[in-house]
Amino acid sequence: MPDESVKDKVPLGFSIRHTFRGEGTVTTRIAWSPDGLLLASVGSDDIVLLWNAEAVGLHRALMQHSDVLTSQWVKGIAWSPDGTTIASGSIDGTILLWDAVTGRLTRTLEGHTGYVTSVSFSFDGRLLASKSSDHTVRLWRSDTWENVSSLYEIASGYLFSSLSFHPKAPVLATAESGRRAWVGDWRTGSSRSILLPTGSSSGS
Repeated sequence: MPDESVKDKVPLGFSIRHTFRGEGTVTTRIAWSPDGLLLASVGSDDIVLLWNAEAVGLHRALMQHSDVLTSQWVKGIAWSPDGTTIASGSIDGTILLWDAVTGRLTRTLEGHTGYVTSVSFSFDGRLLASKSSDHTVRLWRSDTWENVSSLYEIASGYLFSSLSFHPKAPVLATAESGRRAWVGDWRTGSSRSILLPTGSSSGS
């Protein structure tokens, strides 16, 4: 049901179709499944929530990102292109891989020594990229989940820095907290820096 309290904040030309509500949490990231049927959300409660866009309700709550009692905010969320795997990154430095059908945790990726701020799958699903406050961007093979490459990037130290793979090309873009983004082709090794327009901000 649309939230009447935010009606006046909706951009011109848009309308609210549904409002999904967690219980007292701060939502940090959302991501649609490739088929558009489920919406994944993560935030301050350590839990990955899957929402059914058609039934307009909670489809499944995945297990907590950390067993400790202190809050472990989940900062990154991404679906594999085939929709079978969900990757979530947390401030505890881990990346969890979930079976999107059963909700089962299948693997934990470790290696980052700081917050994981963003995750993204390549267009062909062969690689998962992760960005962390430890100033690194890491690439993981999806067949073995081996960390095959690590890029030192000072911009990664920002809590809200992000990255994203191109949807149709072997290109990875990473954004600073400021106005500059780095775009690289992992197959050719070429890269370039882009100055973003004033007012642009990162977040994914």
